[in-house]
This record gives sequence, C-alpha cells and structure tokens, in this order.
Amino acid sequence: MSPLDPSLLHTALVVFALATTRTTGMMLIIPILGRGIVTGLARNGAVAALSFPVIAHAWATRPANLDTWDLKLIMGLGLKELLLGLVLGMPIAVTIWGVEAAGTFIDNQRGAAMASLLNPASGNQVSPLGTLFAQFFVTWLFATGGFSALIEALYRSHDVWPLWSLQPAFGPAFPTGVLHLADVVMQLTLLLAGPAIVAMLLSELAVALIGRFAPQLQVFFIAMSVKSAVALLVLVLSLMIVLAEADQRVPTQAAIFNLIGKWLS
Repeated sequence: MSPLDPSLLHTALVVFALATTRTTGMMLIIPILGRGIVTGLARNGAVAALSFPVIAHAWATRPANLDTWDLKLIMGLGLKELLLGLVLGMPIAVTIWGVEAAGTFIDNQRGAAMASLLNPASGNQVSPLGTLFAQFFVTWLFATGGFSALIEALYRSHDVWPLWSLQPAFGPAFPTGVLHLADVVMQLTLLLAGPAIVAMLLSELAVALIGRFAPQLQVFFIAMSVKSAVALLVLVLSLMIVLAEADQRVPTQAAIFNLIGKWLS
C-alpha cells in the first residue's frame, strides 16, 4: 500500500483532528494559551505538540472497522472530546478565576475599578490588580510544576475515558458540581482579598475620623490614596502567602479524576 494512499491519509487526518480536540477543549477554558498570549500558528502548534503522545496512542488503538466517513460518529466523538477537555480544565480554571476575581475585588474597593485592562489570557476586561494576580498565579503554576501535572492528567484521562468510546455521559451530579466550582471562586475571592479589604476599611474609618475633627481636609480625595497605599502594602507583605494559599486550592490529578468521575456516568 502506498504511503500516500488517499484512504490512509484521510484516516490519519481524522485521527489527528480527534486526538487534538480534548487538548484544545482544555486550553480553551484554561487561560494559559489564551488568544492574546499565543496566537495563530504558534498556538495551534503548541496544542498539536502537547497532543503528540495522544495522537500516537489514538492511532495505535483505533478500531479496525473504523468508518472515517461516518459523519455522525466522527462528530459525536469530536463533541465528546471537546466537552471532556472543557470539563478536565474546569477545576484548574476556577482557581485562576478566583485569584483574578480577588484582585478585581480589591481594585473595586480602592476605587480603581474604572482603570480596566484587557487580560490577554482570557480576553476579558479586568482591573489592573486582577490582571496582575492572574499573571502571577499562572507563572506560579509553571514554576511549581502545576502545568506539568495538568498535562499528565490530560494524558492519563485517555486511559480512563478512551477516545474511541462515546462514553462517558454527563450524570445528574454535573450541575451541582459546576455550582460547587462557582462556590470555590467566591471562597478564593474572599479568602485572598480579605486581608487587604479589612485593612482598607480600617484606613477609611481612620480617615473618616480625621475628617470629623479636621473638616478643612478633603478626605474624599485623601481616602482613595490612603486606601490604595494600604492595600498595596498589605499585598506586598502577603503576596507569597496569597499565592501559596491559592496553590493549595489547585486540585491534584487524583482529585480531578475523582471530581469528574462523580460528574460523569
């Protein structure tokens, strides 16, 4: 058989497309390879490079009677792989979102929420501290091996949920699980932003008392500067604690499989 046999080439293209779909789904929801950070051919190349072990495994385990012209089957497998990739990336993504929301919450309290920036990772308008926190935490994930653990979970997921099977399906626990992840975002936001928020409220109370005894001072304009200075001081002193606490909330590979296993049937 010729290496350029059209039927074999068509099968190879289908296998390649399906094998990269789960990785693509994961990277769509995790703001690591966002469109504003890695764009175009470089982004697609990174996804393909991360999928090379999966491509080899998919080619070796493809069914002997695989009909690559069965559009319903191929589309069903592709949709299943995309959704599974999104679900695999969701536990990590909510941690990053929680860290970003903490920075946005602090900026909102100190009166800097109007100075919004475009986060290149997510493509959304966020506050300066929200962008800074998100970039810091993504860098922290790379430095501490969190990204390697994420990719390992992606590879091992193909043993638990094979590419060529239309299973698993979403179980009744999936909506509750998604709502629980929303709770995680709120918990992280309050936990990480709490010290700075309390410090700003105390400083604002102190400025209000000063204004009560010195009415000639423009406390409205002073309060914003004081709150910003206090918030930044608290953040500088507690930044490593904040990152370490957020890192503890990043689920391990076993925790991801256990969580997703409850969602899927």
